[in-house]
Amino acid sequence: MSTIDFILSSDSKSWTLATVTFILFMLIAALIKTLFKKVHQHQGWDIFHELAPFISNLIYLFGLQVFFVISPTPEKIEKWVNDLIFVVSVFIFFRMLQKTILSAAEWSISKSESSQTLRQGFLPLIKNITALLILFSGGIVILKHFNYDAMSLLTALGVGSLAVGLAAKETLSNMISGFTLIMDRNLRPGDEILANNVVGKVKEIGLRSTQILLVDGNTLIVPNCDLVNTKILNLTSPSLEKLCTVQFRVTLETSFQRVKSISLGILENHRLVRHSEAKTVSLQNLSDGNQLIQVSFWVNQRADLLSMTSYFNETLLERLQNENISLYTPPAGCLRK
Repeated sequence: MSTIDFILSSDSKSWTLATVTFILFMLIAALIKTLFKKVHQHQGWDIFHELAPFISNLIYLFGLQVFFVISPTPEKIEKWVNDLIFVVSVFIFFRMLQKTILSAAEWSISKSESSQTLRQGFLPLIKNITALLILFSGGIVILKHFNYDAMSLLTALGVGSLAVGLAAKETLSNMISGFTLIMDRNLRPGDEILANNVVGKVKEIGLRSTQILLVDGNTLIVPNCDLVNTKILNLTSPSLEKLCTVQFRVTLETSFQRVKSISLGILENHRLVRHSEAKTVSLQNLSDGNQLIQVSFWVNQRADLLSMTSYFNETLLERLQNENISLYTPPAGCLRK
């Protein structure tokens, strides 16, 4: 056998081995893709359906790289191909990582009570942050592979990020505040709130601002930073219960214990009163020849507050009259707060 025939024979074996190896990797990739598809169909796990193309493509690329290593390809072409495969593999890997993070975030959000709020505000923020981190990290890895100085790029990006951060300080502050509102879940769409003497219903919590529907039908847009730094009374949370307080005055000669007994008797077994909460009758003040008495109790629904207050006052007046107990009346010309 001549030298040329020997070389041809060696090249032929190498090409055959490289081709068979690549076909084997293709079969493995197809098998994994099919396996992930079946798991998705039986278990309903969307993550397997989303990651299957990325994993199969990485196996294809790895098989292609092995093909060029085994085959008698010129060294220069092999290097170019390997560099290209590396860049594409890095892109696929980091995209797969981003998909995994977003799928995990969506799964966590779906288990939350305020999933709609988190999906509208938190998920887009996570998507943007992961996209930037993936792009940044992938670029650093690729630059390191080609022996470029990544530290100088990091320094430049750091200075640029600082400048952008200072220029958009208020915007970033509102975004962070929006993130805080969404995560704390102290406010939710549909909650009725009182803030800065303004009553309204939370319409939407965005990343930069929150929309509040006022009682007159107008929409008030408040920067999230202002909401975070303002004392807010949530009129909806934690429940629809409401504390009812009634004050009245009787003369000093009237027995406080008797008035207390009458007041508690009015509240006893009433359907609008929340009996699991304490009912109190307290002597608030003694002055100007009278007793200031305060009665406090809880009603089950806010809508029942006025009707229950009226019922208590009417019944109290009737029973006091039946007991010959008079409410205190200030002397003529006497003004009292």
